[in-house]
Amino acid sequence: MYRANYVSPAKDPMVYIVSHTWPERFESGRRRATVEVYSNCDSVLLYNDVTDNELYRSKKNNGIGTHFMWENRDIRYNVLRAVGYYKGKPVAEDLIILNGLEEAPNFHRLYEGAQPLLKGQDGYNYLYRINCGGDDYTDEFGQKWLQDHTNFSRSWAEDFEGLDPYLASQRVTFDPIRGVRDWKLFQSFRFGRHKLNYRFPVPDGNYRVELYFTEPWHGTGGSAATDCEGFHIFDVAINGQTVIDDLDIWAEAGHDGALKKTVEVQVKGGELLISFLEVKAGQALISAIAVATTDATAKPAVYAPVEWSWEEAAKERIIKTPKEMLPEDVDERPNVTYEAEDAVIKGKYTKKEHRKQQGVFFEKGTDQSIEWNISTGLAQVYALRFKYMNLTGKPVPVKLQFIDSKGVVMKEDQITFPEAPEKWRMMSTTTGTYINAGYYKVILSADTMEGLAFDALDVQ
Repeated sequence: MYRANYVSPAKDPMVYIVSHTWPERFESGRRRATVEVYSNCDSVLLYNDVTDNELYRSKKNNGIGTHFMWENRDIRYNVLRAVGYYKGKPVAEDLIILNGLEEAPNFHRLYEGAQPLLKGQDGYNYLYRINCGGDDYTDEFGQKWLQDHTNFSRSWAEDFEGLDPYLASQRVTFDPIRGVRDWKLFQSFRFGRHKLNYRFPVPDGNYRVELYFTEPWHGTGGSAATDCEGFHIFDVAINGQTVIDDLDIWAEAGHDGALKKTVEVQVKGGELLISFLEVKAGQALISAIAVATTDATAKPAVYAPVEWSWEEAAKERIIKTPKEMLPEDVDERPNVTYEAEDAVIKGKYTKKEHRKQQGVFFEKGTDQSIEWNISTGLAQVYALRFKYMNLTGKPVPVKLQFIDSKGVVMKEDQITFPEAPEKWRMMSTTTGTYINAGYYKVILSADTMEGLAFDALDVQ
């Protein structure tokens, strides 16, 4: 939000689709929805594909305190891509993947430039492959990566009795990962400082250690001018000896790029310990680890099954707490209903009851509109919910205007009311920006609104 409002696009243009942490919002399938984007660019184009097709119309920047919104859009494919424009040129881009939708026509383009980074080196016996912060995973080469658990990893929470040993040391990203096809292996990761480490029982000898990284945070939605060098700088040590000094993932691979580092080490004492002894900036991050030897007879340690699942743990964290277990909401936002029959109506209409609700039904005519006069209290973004019916047998587009007491049009947009021939339905939008306490007009208008009916407008 700060960058979108207060950083100049001439210096560092950015665009961000809300939100990268909600890929399951379309798990029930294709539907209409509102898409929000933060950007400091002059305008933003939104696409429902990887390339420049399946376009939703461009939106312009309305200044500080506002953001870009595409309301009631038909989201068909599993990719949303936003491109920010400054002085007529594309300067920043963001992309998210959505679960539950049809694959975008050009989805395969996201794998362009993929390399076989994960393929095991010929002549080596791989004792361990660990999916850091994730569950068991089999990659495109048929290689199994084991679940990360406390038999292998430690973090700061181990020092405190009763705490979840994984607390505040694991995250996931849902972004596509450049340079590989096995995104899922890189999308889960562990983070921390000098307390984070991995321990592997091994026979004494020489080992090949492969370390896999990505930068999941810094640089999201940035441009060629975005510079995140130095935000994460850390050392990697094996058995107390630094093997990688001042690693900066972003400087080597950029945002969401796959990075592989390979080191050769000698082990004495039966244990290979990977740690991050010095973190100079931010946190250490790691997505996967592989340990291999040329000794074909060497065997990994075998542990009893662990009753733990990163995926299930994530689901438990997002389950809603029952309302009765929550503290009283002393800042609850009231909902105010404005009846349609009390609105100012232009054009031919009738008032009649349907399913015990009195409504305004537009009849054949031209230059028709309905206007509600509303009042608001706290300075907030307000939801506008229209209770309507559409008897036409097809979607009906209308113009929405939100106007303040001085006649200033604060929002003007086109919204489309889907078919709703049998019962009252809700169509939701927002004021689009914070509005102060005061009096406002909400106007819906069209050349003809025949077949549309309204019961009320709810403002919250």
